[in-house]
Amino acid sequence: MRTQRFKRAQTYELQSMGIVLGDALAEALDLKWAIVEDHHGRDPALLLPGTTVLLFPLTMISKRLEDNQMVDIVALFTAVLDQFEAIRAEAV
Repeated sequence: MRTQRFKRAQTYELQSMGIVLGDALAEALDLKWAIVEDHHGRDPALLLPGTTVLLFPLTMISKRLEDNQMVDIVALFTAVLDQFEAIRAEAV
């Protein structure tokens, strides 16, 4: 049985974990941090250089918990790796 260590209300902690996840993804995929601004405000995002592909890891974990989903960080990391590799393959 899996236990949930964080509660949905722990936004700061969950977003901090999102930044750590983002750093790991940036390292693994050679992504660059950028600030993206829209009508909702400014958010940190990861950019795939040479494209307009953006990833918003800050809220990847917290939004899933807000939707009552269990979050497996390793599975999430692996899924993002797979998706970005597919995007890169299509871009070539």
